[in-house]
Amino acid sequence: MKTSTFLRTMALMAGLVFYALSGWGQGFETFDNSTATGSYLDGSFTGDNGFTWTYIHSRNEGDYPITVKGIMLRRADEPSSLSAIIPGGIGDFSVDTRKAFTGDTQRKLELVINGNVVAQHEPAFGTGADDTVIPFIVNGINEPGNVSLVLRLYGATGNQQIVLDNISWTGFGGGNFPPIITNITQTPDQDITSSTTVSVSADVTDSDGTVEVVELRWGTATGVLPNAIPMLLDAGDNYITGTDIPAHSDGTTVYYVIYAEDDQEDSSTSLEQSYEVRDPRFTT
Repeated sequence: MKTSTFLRTMALMAGLVFYALSGWGQGFETFDNSTATGSYLDGSFTGDNGFTWTYIHSRNEGDYPITVKGIMLRRADEPSSLSAIIPGGIGDFSVDTRKAFTGDTQRKLELVINGNVVAQHEPAFGTGADDTVIPFIVNGINEPGNVSLVLRLYGATGNQQIVLDNISWTGFGGGNFPPIITNITQTPDQDITSSTTVSVSADVTDSDGTVEVVELRWGTATGVLPNAIPMLLDAGDNYITGTDIPAHSDGTTVYYVIYAEDDQEDSSTSLEQSYEVRDPRFTT
């Protein structure tokens, strides 16, 4: 688990280092939360930034990963696509692409913003099997507001499988890259009784600055999290709660998020997590 997160973080940092220096970095998608399976299906999942990604006739990365997880589009005539509504606008955009399977049909991918094709990508993959990763980079989109973003195959009919991973974009006008929160781990993660306290750890990184604040915010009603526990740097990029979430009575549900802020006061908040307190039941 830690190794996968390390690889994911290193890939994101390597892919974004140039763009971070030139103003990139308002959003990202790693596909760590993707629910796509090994079959070509339609579905959706909540991404790293908390909004919904929808996939059509797509599958997980299978045997052709770029970094840990990704998503594979199959055909232009099905059609295969990945889409989301991006809040806050888009300045510049990037996604890593890789050929899947050995078919030599040209892979043709296009970026559609608010219903308009703004760029097309025909990566020069080699014949047969080819694990080369070729970024699809589009600068100067500069669309404000809530933006409809679609990545889809076009052109040739038939299979032209391509894997997508490590999506990143700036907000309208550019900006600073907020912290990335991954690998949230709860201890213990099950069998929590009214005498159990709970600790939480997570990896927090920032590709263009310094992580200044990490804390766990918790409460006993969803969306109402008035209690804060500072999280302390443990090792590497891993932070752990300085004190445990206290024990609660049988039947209580505890909700929590992790909040992180960098040295430019940009922040990220994880998706809400929860656990239920249950004492053992005994019968005679």
